[in-house]
Formats: sequence, structure tokens, C-alpha cells
Amino acid sequence: MKYWFPVSKMPQNGQDWRLVKDMVASNQRLIVFTSKKSKRESEGVAYQWNYMATDGLTLLLSNFTKYETRSNGGGAFQAVDTLNGKLLCGCSDVHACVHGSPPGSCSDEGDKD
Repeated sequence: MKYWFPVSKMPQNGQDWRLVKDMVASNQRLIVFTSKKSKRESEGVAYQWNYMATDGLTLLLSNFTKYETRSNGGGAFQAVDTLNGKLLCGCSDVHACVHGSPPGSCSDEGDKD
């Protein structure tokens, strides 16, 4: 529960999600969802259908993941690593981000887009 992003800080009524870099900075980077509506009140777990929407990003990630699955790439996990790298540091993969460096500083594991 140390890294758990609280339900009370999740967006409501169409609000935007906090940026991943802000979540990491506040040490609240684990987002947990459940398919059981009752767990929101009893355990503080977000009910997934309160936060589901089909928008451009969802379709982009879905299509990207399907593409990666068909290729020799890393599938869904690689898609998440790629997205987080671009959002957090501007690198092509989160593993290429250099901790404590300005955006665009990438290690040899990846390069800047």
C-alpha cells in the first residue's frame, strides 16, 4: 500500500488524470482497479467501470499493443514501457531514462525521440 494511488485522488466527472511523473514524485504510482463495485467502500479499491472510457489514447494503446503482440516485440509490457519513457523523460523506453537528469537525457539502452 506504500505506493498505492488513492481513490480519493482519482479523476471524477471527466477530469484529467495526474501526470505519471507527478504520481512518481509523490510516491503514489500504483493504480489498482477491481471488477467488484463493493470493494471501493470496503477496501478503497477503484471500481474499474467508473474509470473506463474509449478515447483516442485507449484506442492508440490498444492498437499499439495488438501490433506489438503480432510482431517480435514485447507486447503489452513493452507498450507500457514505451509510453512511460516518452511521458517521463522523452526517451523511447522507460529503461533508458536517466534518474535525476532533465528530460531528453537517455542512457545507451534507448535513444531520444
